[in-house]
Formats: sequence, C-alpha cells, structure tokens
Amino acid sequence: MVMRVFVAGGSGAMGRRLVPQLVARGHQVTATTTSAAKLGLVKELGAEGVVMDGLDAVSVGEAVAQARPDAIVHQMTALAFAHAGKPNFRHPERFGAKTIRLRAEGTDHLLAAAEATGVSHVVAQSLATWPANRERGLVTEEEPLPAGELPASVRLMWEPLHHSEDVVVKAGGAALRYGAFYGPGGGIEDQIELVRKRRLPIIGGGTGYFSWVHLDDAASATVLAVEQRANGVFNIVDDEPARVSEWLPYLAACVGAKRPLRIPKWLVRPLAGEMGVAIMTEGRPFSNAKAKRELGWELRPLLFAIAYRILGTVAEAEDAVQETWLRYEASPTQPTSTRAFLSAVVTRVSIDVLRSARVQREEYVGQWFPEPLLTDRYEDPARSAELADSVSMAALLLLERLSPLERAVFVLRAVFGFGFPEIAVAVGRSEAACRQLAVRARRHMDEGRPRFEADRREREELAARFFDALRDGDIDGLRELLAADVQMVGDGGGKAPAFARSVIGADNVARVLASIFPLLARIDARVEPREVNGQPGAILRDRDGKVAATLTLDVLGGRIQTIRSVVNPDKLGHVGPVADAWAIAREARQARRPRD
Repeated sequence: MVMRVFVAGGSGAMGRRLVPQLVARGHQVTATTTSAAKLGLVKELGAEGVVMDGLDAVSVGEAVAQARPDAIVHQMTALAFAHAGKPNFRHPERFGAKTIRLRAEGTDHLLAAAEATGVSHVVAQSLATWPANRERGLVTEEEPLPAGELPASVRLMWEPLHHSEDVVVKAGGAALRYGAFYGPGGGIEDQIELVRKRRLPIIGGGTGYFSWVHLDDAASATVLAVEQRANGVFNIVDDEPARVSEWLPYLAACVGAKRPLRIPKWLVRPLAGEMGVAIMTEGRPFSNAKAKRELGWELRPLLFAIAYRILGTVAEAEDAVQETWLRYEASPTQPTSTRAFLSAVVTRVSIDVLRSARVQREEYVGQWFPEPLLTDRYEDPARSAELADSVSMAALLLLERLSPLERAVFVLRAVFGFGFPEIAVAVGRSEAACRQLAVRARRHMDEGRPRFEADRREREELAARFFDALRDGDIDGLRELLAADVQMVGDGGGKAPAFARSVIGADNVARVLASIFPLLARIDARVEPREVNGQPGAILRDRDGKVAATLTLDVLGGRIQTIRSVVNPDKLGHVGPVADAWAIAREARQARRPRD
C-alpha cells in the first residue's frame, strides 16, 4: 500500500538513507530540513522538502498539516560534529543540549501535530546504549531500564530517550533503538579522524560493549516499522556486539593508524567524565531478536554470508547484497516472507555473477584463492558447525569444483538449512531437481579433504607456537609443527610477489619460512595473528600498518597441512589500507645483503 510518509530530519545521516528506501518502495515522502540550503538535497533524494524547526510547535504543526501524511518518522537530532562540535562527555548537557530538546519537546510537538492532523502512526528514533551493569548481558526490549542505575551525566541523555519511547509507544507507534551507526555519512568518519590523531583511547580495559548497525540496515528496519504500523520498542542492532577493546584497535588497523592508547579510568575521568568512562567500560550489548522476529527484519550478515559462500569474494558478495536490497526496494508488493524473498534474490544474483566470474578465474595468473574474510557476522547457534566449516579456504576451494547451481543449492541446504521448496524458488528449478543437485554437490564435497579438527583450542595453541617460531626463524620449531607433506602456496594474481608454484614438504617449507620472515622483521614488518576465514591465520603488515598479505593455516591431525597466503592487492582492500608488496620484497632483499 502506497503511503504518505513525513520524515522529520530528512537531510540528516539517517534521513539521507531512509528517504530513498521509502521512495523506492513507492511511498510519497515529505522530508524536513532546518535550512533552505538543503532543500535541493532533499529533492535529489526523491522527497518534497520543507523547512521546519522541530523545537517550534507552530512550525511543526504547519508542516505536518500541509503534508497530511499517513505516518510520521522522527529522525531529528543535532549530534553531528558540524552542529554540536566535538563530543564533550564531561559536559553532555552542553554537547547534546539541542538533541535532548529534540527528543523531548520535538517528540511532543510531532505527536501533537499527528493528533491534530489525524495521523495514527509515528516511528521515532531512540538509542541502543545502556552503560551500567555490564554483567547482566544482552539488553532486551522487555527489560525495564531504571534511570537510577546510570551515572548522573548519562541520565541527562537517557531521560529524554525514555520519554520519547514511552509517549510514542503509548500513542500506538514504534521506538527504534538504533545501534552506533557505521557506513558512509553515519559519523564514523569523525571517529576515524579521532583514531588517527590517537584522541580516542581505550579506557580501563575497554570492557564496555557497543552494538553497531549499518545505516542502510537501520533504514530498512524503519521502512518495515512504517509499513507494518509496528507498535513497541525494537532494538535495531547487528547480530554481534563488540567490546571497545576489540573494535577500537580493529578500526585503527583498518585506517592505518597507530594502536589506540590505553588509559586508566582514574586518569581519564577528569577529562572524559563519568559518561565517557561508563560508555567505554560498562556498556551492555543489545539483542535484536525481537526486531527480526516481529518485523521480519533481515540484516545484511545473512545475505552477505550466502553471497560470499557462493562467490568466494568479498567485493562481489557486497555488490550482490546491494543489488538485492535495490530489488527489494523496487518490489511493487510486500513479500509474504522478507527472509525468503531476500535470500532467493541474493542467490539468483550471486549465481549470475559466478557464471561470468568463472571465465575470469580461468584466465587468472597463478593460483586463485577466495578473498580472505576476517569476520563472518552472521550467527546461527543451531548451525554453528556448518557455518564454520563452509567459510574455510579449503571448503571454498572445494565449492569452486561445483557448478553454479550445485554450489548455490549446497550452500542453501547444507550450510543454512533451507527447505527444498525455498531452494527451488531461489534457483528456479523443481524440488526434485534441487534434491538431485544437492546429492551431487554433497558427493563432490565429500570426495575432497576431510573436515578440519573441531578442537578450536588445540588449533589456536598450535598456531600460536607456529607464529612464535616464524618470528624467531626457528627451522626446527617450524618443522615439528608441519605435516610431512605440508603444502605452501600463495595467490599474487601477477600483481604482487607470491610463490610461483607450491612449496611441498616440511623441511622445504620450514626453510623457506625461516628465511623470509626474519628479514621482514628487520624492515619492521609484523605478523599479526588472527582468525581468517574461521581458521588460524594472520595479517602481514608493513611498518606503517598497511596490509601486505593474509595467511591461513589448515590444521589436521595435530599438524599444519596447508599454508595459504593471499598477496594480490585487489583482494586485500576490504581488510585495510594495502601495502606495496613489491617495495617490501625489494627492501627485504636489501636487508639480506649485509649478512651475505
């Protein structure tokens, strides 16, 4: 059903993502801005623009009355650095003064205008943050969150949020608690600048959790809440909350910055205030189960997980997900099952991309490997073993042996547990044909390598010993960790130095490794152990922290069976800023000469 939607705050970070999605769904959108200079931007987004002061009841009433919408979406804030200046957690009442008023007075003005104009549904922005009692675990929508648990400075920010949630839900609307935004234009750029200047430290142990959400995912949840006339509070966050001690160093590495400083709580409290300390050390993670269950909200992680396993490349998988959302937004009708619709579309898009990619891979220079994946954000506890097995380098290479249809059917059935009726719709074949495809695919996969050992701790301990020996250039230490027929091979794609052919055998591999990595250490390159494609692995970085390569280790029978490196710069851009591998190789050769 086509609706008239009034987006208050249509030119902000969230509005710029939300308006196009609403327009693509066929809705007529009126979007507000506080500046006439931004009316052109609103028009480009596909909406009719209107200048409105959210803190002026008359201005709000006139704008809503003129638009006569079916639904109102409250996205008014003033938290961008351009409006509020740099965050001052010591005095949040100053930094967040206007936003506090917009969440209280602004909400009241919108609800009053809605009542006066006969608008029966309002969706309002809230925030997924609760920096207190971290030990209680995931925050659900049903849990009461008494403001008395919070430091006084945090209560100043929470009370208007609580007011907005309370009055909107009582009026029959929905309050969406967005996680911290990432994605272009969501404010992550400001954080990156602070990280580069080392002005965003890890406070205490960095034990607080942040729940994140991509702007596009938050926008899609908002569209669902509008179209379904949802009532209640919903946590709109990714599946995987992250501790500050995890995400902040990762962000620094991705942008090539130095590792964040670590500062004790007592030392930083006079500068960061109680609010800054609480957020960084006591933040609780949020659960998105209700939003997924009641709104039918599907996050990008599921679609990306399907696409990546079919395609084996991060860039192509992300493109497939984006194309899927565009098709969903352009769909003239609301699908009966959003999950089934999106999964079918991303599968069909991925099959088409794979068919054309096969030709390019046949012409690839040297050994072709999948693009390394550091984090698979999709989680399903009931299928954790299948998900882990299917994302390893070895499994993805086995999947390359299958036809595009076999691969898609295997991924949907064996990895994600889809039923054959759903699979048949996704791949455009009968259920009987899909069953045959699944049997053939399973047979080909079973004929390949056996599964890796499930003992995660043993693998991690072996990998730690391996990287210690690697850094020391310890040939004997390396040799005892390698299988007798170990194979080492690299993917440079003709664009970076890599082994032209496989190095085979424990003695040969140990000697090659022991000759290379001490030289890299001399030129300040470093090996950063971490999980890659669900396996023990590492990132090789140059002295500036840029990514030169990734390594993965296949472990079986208590020994390392295969070592794979990806050096092709085209496959590393999503990991972080890419180093010049040829320059590293030249410098390493020069470092060898004094000892010749």
